[in-house]
Amino acid sequence: AFWRVLRMDLPYHAALARGSLADMVVHSVVRSLGELLCFAALASVLQARAGPRQEGGWLGSPERRLLACCLPLGLFSFAIQGKGYGYQRYPLLAFLLLWIALELSSAARSRRTLLRGIGVLGFAFGVLACAPACLRGAAKAHWPTAITAAMEAAMEQARARPGDGAVQCLDSVSGCTDALLHLGLREGTGAIYDEFLFPQTPAPWGTRYSGPAPGAPVAPAVQHGQQQFWAKFTQNPPELIVVSAWLFPEGPGEYGKLALWPELDSYLRVHYRIVEQREFPRAENGPMGFRVYLRQDVRDPVPFR
Repeated sequence: AFWRVLRMDLPYHAALARGSLADMVVHSVVRSLGELLCFAALASVLQARAGPRQEGGWLGSPERRLLACCLPLGLFSFAIQGKGYGYQRYPLLAFLLLWIALELSSAARSRRTLLRGIGVLGFAFGVLACAPACLRGAAKAHWPTAITAAMEAAMEQARARPGDGAVQCLDSVSGCTDALLHLGLREGTGAIYDEFLFPQTPAPWGTRYSGPAPGAPVAPAVQHGQQQFWAKFTQNPPELIVVSAWLFPEGPGEYGKLALWPELDSYLRVHYRIVEQREFPRAENGPMGFRVYLRQDVRDPVPFR
């Protein structure tokens, strides 16, 4: 299974929703760190021009040499994933912040007035401007806690029993797996991400994904995912199915992903009925919404909202 993930699933995921080159450049660094980076870059250039004996040089210390290797690796890690998601910058930002601190602290200890002023101003700017900006950005971020709570309530209303495979999520990042974890429920098929159930068309490098191409061949990763899911799903159909509105990573939304697998869509129409549908504001990880399907031969244990 591990080698199959490396050989099939990982390349398929990496090829989806690749951002444009312009997007990758713009999102490579947090905006609030841009000015702070300018202070550190200016301090680094001035220290390099001062010469190795006066200030230690640009690569004169083991820490600088190590960061000179780590920074390109962090940037490569971000660029090779090709999507520009914020959390993919963490390796780059971790080393970048260390480099900024090293350059500014070295400048602040300098005997040269200009360098010392740049170092002190850089630290002051970081504490008084960058840190509050990062905190404001984190406070404004909207993560889908409400939809997860609503999914939990829907599952509890259906009285799904823990461990019996009575619930199946068709979701990747909207919160259905979190709801299962909170309730102690297990899926009968073992499928966690529907990214590998509904076919999407990889976009060429450097271009933005524009949706599934009609008539495009189904990727081997999706073929394998559908085969594994379908065998277990039809053998023991779950009583309850929770379907998120959006297909990660780029859509379609509004439950259009079901049309990408006609056999499953037809099966749901014949053997299940929609008992609840909820929509929520868009969150950091995409559009939010879900449907609850109940198997036709299962009576509603309690009334749904």
